[in-house]
Amino acid sequence: MFYPKLKNLKKERIPDYSIDKLDWWLGTRRQNTRKFVNPLQFSLDCNIDINHALKLFSYCTFGQEVKLLRKKYVTLCPICEHRIATNYQEPVKKGIRCNNCETDIPNEYFVDHISIFFELLESPRDYIPDIELESESIIKKAPSLRVSEVMGNTDEDIRRLCPPKKFFDML
Repeated sequence: MFYPKLKNLKKERIPDYSIDKLDWWLGTRRQNTRKFVNPLQFSLDCNIDINHALKLFSYCTFGQEVKLLRKKYVTLCPICEHRIATNYQEPVKKGIRCNNCETDIPNEYFVDHISIFFELLESPRDYIPDIELESESIIKKAPSLRVSEVMGNTDEDIRRLCPPKKFFDML
């Protein structure tokens, strides 16, 4: 395995197949993409249900025995989609100015323009997987995971990917 600590996901009753896919997918990410890992891209690349992918990422972020990922919030300008801010604890709370298009952005636009990404906290071990995973010849790009999409989810493991409730009370 690229990330042996992923075996701890078995305690959460995650199937071996999902663990192997996640291990392979994370382990084969290029180094320049490991700071902006997208669970929707994992879902698309590996043909995994989106909610299942979000659960896997949640366990890899909050599971004490895994702790392989760190959640980060990226705030994008609603006008030009330029990255305005990147935060680890919670997203930007107050209106800010986009340095790219010089637009002042009020608070009410943030919820739909905050994306959740993950950062790999470890480098993969050198490993050649002994399983063959199917790959598609057509490369597809997944959209970023938006906070507004996760907020309405009824699964507690997925909802914990959102900023704390106090964040939204301040908007």
